[in-house]
Parts: sequence; C-alpha cells; structure tokens
Amino acid sequence: ANQLAVFVENQQPSSRWYSGSGIYREVRLLITDSVHLDLYGIKIESPKLMEQRDGWVETQLESKVSNDGTQSVSVYLEQSIWYDGQQLSDWQGTDSVMIESGEKHHFKQAISIFQPFLWDIDHPHIYQLKTRLYKNGMLVDEEEEAFGYRYMDWQADKGFFLNGRWLKIHGVCLHHDYGSLGAVENRSAAERRLRQMKEMGVNAIRITHNPASSILLDVAAKMGLLIQEEAFDTWYRGKKTYDYGRFFDQDATHPEAKKGEKWSDFDLRTMVERDKNNPSIIMWSLGNEVDEADGGKRSLETAKRLKAVIKAIDTERYVTMGENKFSRASTGLFLELAAIMDAVGMNYGERFYDAVRKAHPDWLI
Repeated sequence: ANQLAVFVENQQPSSRWYSGSGIYREVRLLITDSVHLDLYGIKIESPKLMEQRDGWVETQLESKVSNDGTQSVSVYLEQSIWYDGQQLSDWQGTDSVMIESGEKHHFKQAISIFQPFLWDIDHPHIYQLKTRLYKNGMLVDEEEEAFGYRYMDWQADKGFFLNGRWLKIHGVCLHHDYGSLGAVENRSAAERRLRQMKEMGVNAIRITHNPASSILLDVAAKMGLLIQEEAFDTWYRGKKTYDYGRFFDQDATHPEAKKGEKWSDFDLRTMVERDKNNPSIIMWSLGNEVDEADGGKRSLETAKRLKAVIKAIDTERYVTMGENKFSRASTGLFLELAAIMDAVGMNYGERFYDAVRKAHPDWLI
C-alpha cells in the first residue's frame, strides 16, 4: 500500500490570535481521470440579472478542462441547472473539441432560467450547476457547484443595495477558532455560531484575517449572511516571527502556480477561484491593518498587484482592506493606498467618518 504522511511544524509565535495547531480544516484526496475538470475550474455568472430578473435570465458558464494524459482526446461537456432536487434545464451539451496532451480548454455556454428565485439574506435560494465531462464519448468526470442569483450596487451617497433593495450592513469579525472547542472545523459549531449571529441582528461577517473554511462559507450561503473574505493579516513585513510575511513575496513553488507568481498571488488567486460562485461574498479584503500601508512605492505596487489578481477572476465584487491609520494619517501615501480600493475599510475610525466623508465624497466607506 502507498502511505502518504503529512507533518505540521508549528513554529511560534506565528499568529496574533489563537490559531490552533495542526491540520484543522477538511483534507480531501482528489482522484481524477487524466482528462478532468480543473479544481475550482467552473465559473457561473448572470451579468444581466438586474434587467432580466422578471423573465429569462441568462446564466453564463465557463468551464476549464485539462488533458494531463499522453494522447490528444475528443472532449465535450453537458451541463444542467437544478433547484431543490428538481432539474430546471435540459442537459445542454457543448461541441466536441480536441484537446492535445498537456493542454487545457475553456468551454463556454449559456443556460437560461425563467424568473429564478433571488438569493437574499432573508431568502437564501441556492441553485446547483451539474456538469458531466466526456472523453472520447465516455463519462470521466462529474461536478456539482452551488450558486445563487443576486446582484448588488453600492453608491457613495445612498449606500448598499442587494437585488435593488437598500440594505444597512450590520457586520461582525469572526476568527476561525471555536473558543473552548478549539480550532478544528466543525459544521454544527459553524451553524450554531452563525445562527447566534443572525439572532443578534447580524447580516454580514468579515472573515478575519485569512481565507475562510469552505464549510463556513457553505453555511453562510445557506443561512443568508453577507461575507467579506480576507486574504492576509500581513504583507511582506510580518507581524510575528513565523507568520505569513515570510512567504508573501517568495516565488510560489506550488505545481499549479503560474510563471512569476509570488505566494501572495497564488494564495489570493486560489481563494478567489475557490469562492467565486458563492452568493454570500460581496467583498474581498487584501489585508488587515498591514504595516505596509504607511510605506512608499512598494506598498502601492503591492496593492495594485493584489487587486489585479482578483479582478482577473472576478470583476463584480468590491475589493477592500481593513485599515486603522485614519486616526494618525490625514495625508500621504496611506491615502493613496486607500484610493486604490473599491471600498475603503476604516477600523476603529468612528470619530473620523465625517472628516473622511467630507474629504472624499466619492469613496465607498
């Protein structure tokens, strides 16, 4: 038998909060045919939902397929949209294409659904896209991806709108661990905690200060909570001896990393690819109170680079950062960095809201 052993070296201090130790989120061994759907390779969008919501809504699908085999193969997909166990669209097939050995292909097609239920915080309607992949006529891969129909708009002078309805965001920050239960991810604990949040009047969660667990995001989508998902607590400077700052600007050595990617590019891209179809997520955060925001040219270049990584995958959601420098920085590079964001995050800044609002009336805050 083959044995795969994974060891975790927990060097301290590695985090500014209790992070637990070991492998405390789900681990899956993914076994596929040499011709397969890419991990997080399916993108589901309905860009005309606002105009089309009362009629046929066009659901645009992009699916990435890899041929890791030694021969070129003929490949096609079938896709269908489901809701609550019911099939809403016929299996719709793409044309067959030849994919050479070692190559990828991006399949694109659209499926229209009549008057879909919109995902909202009070009615979190979740749909499923089912995909079947055929190689030389044989079924070799299947996938089911959850998604929702919802659109948003955020205006500096009027506020945030979900599906055309004005909504005041009442949010909290949540760290990964479960207090005395420890750090291991636990679906029932996630459900209990998010239910408590909803009962408290919370409608939004800021994931702090690293990507969320897939279980938490699944629960949030089903319960109707808005999410700001955050990638980093530090950039290249580091806040603790052994934190992520050690890797931020290092070249990524992951086999799926693209040429020239740093670990920060790769990890951010992976987060956005993984979660891009989740209707809960309304914002991506590039960091929390990072010291680099005071810096010079390098910090501005970093902010632009990270934002571009997200926008290459997802142009709909807002890019932000949580920052606590408004109290001591009314001018300078820090404000240039804030201006790069789609939305400006102010931590501990209540007494500066009015001044920042007056100085920057066009900012989303």
